Amino acid sequence: MPRRRDDVELGTRDGSGKRTSSSFLHNGTRAMFEQAGFTFERHIGTSKTVMRLTVPPAPVG
Repeated sequence: MPRRRDDVELGTRDGSGKRTSSSFLHNGTRAMFEQAGFTFERHIGTSKTVMRLTVPPAPVG
């Protein structure tokens, strides 16, 4: 049976250099998630984005 990979998606704010209220940053900024290996997937609204990270399968045994 092939081992599967899992994708992690999250929604975050894209500040794009604009000042953003800290109440919207509880999950982090787009740049923070890009530094952690996430890639931009799509926009949702004017300042929200969906980011994705593919998690490789854990080693067996």
